[in-house]
Amino acid sequence: MSYLNNHAYYYGIIKEYFDSLVNDPRTDFKSLNSLVAKIQEALWNLKMSYAGQQVTVNYSDPMTRLAYLYYYVPAYAMMTDLLWRNYKTTIRSKATEALLSNKPYKIGFFGAGPGSEALAALSSIQSDFLFRKKRRERAE
Repeated sequence: MSYLNNHAYYYGIIKEYFDSLVNDPRTDFKSLNSLVAKIQEALWNLKMSYAGQQVTVNYSDPMTRLAYLYYYVPAYAMMTDLLWRNYKTTIRSKATEALLSNKPYKIGFFGAGPGSEALAALSSIQSDFLFRKKRRERAE
């Protein structure tokens, strides 16, 4: 995956979740556009809060959580992905080796949101697995 497409990749994962909300009869979202329209106010409130000196966000509000998931998670995942790519020999390869040998491996996250760093880390490790698999198949 080209790093230029990472944001689209991570947004695609979030979009799948949003599509499931649209198709869920328990929600009143009739389309993806109606869902995005409903979170605009919450998104604006998030932006204004983060721009201020003191962040005050009501994360207990479902629309605020959806707005955060829609806008910020793909961006944070992409930033984490770039970090993993820049340090792939020290982070990604060691994580992959630990997983291949069934050894525990600790990964520290900065806390940039609900799973965005974990999403990028898992994607990077998956990419490393696929690279190793292709390299092994070529060698055979």
